[in-house]
Order: sequence, then C-alpha cells, then structure tokens
Amino acid sequence: MLTDNGNQVELPEILAYSVASAARALGVSKSLIHGLIREGDLPAIKVGRRTLILATEIEKRLA
Repeated sequence: MLTDNGNQVELPEILAYSVASAARALGVSKSLIHGLIREGDLPAIKVGRRTLILATEIEKRLA
C-alpha cells in the first residue's frame, strides 16, 4: 500500500479473529462458531469478555 508521499506501508497481519469475524471468514453462523468452541473442535482464547480464535485455526479450515 502506498501513502500520500509515495512510501510503502505494511499492513498488520491478522493474528486472531473475533467470533463474528471468524463466522464471516468461514461462511457460517456465530452460533456454529460458539458451538465448535464449546465442543472443543475450535480452539479459542478469552481476552477479557472477548473470545478470539487464532488466525492459524481459521486458515486450517479454509484450506
């Protein structure tokens, strides 16, 4: 990506997805994502009140 002055800027790599973002990326519902997490089929971490899914877990399911 180029800035106004012509310098290139690297965009940050996505490291983790929220439940909603993961659902959009996989084309499924948020409730299915919650169910997969609850059953232990989709590893997730809690950060405060947020549930995050590592990008590597999403990429595995997209392959």
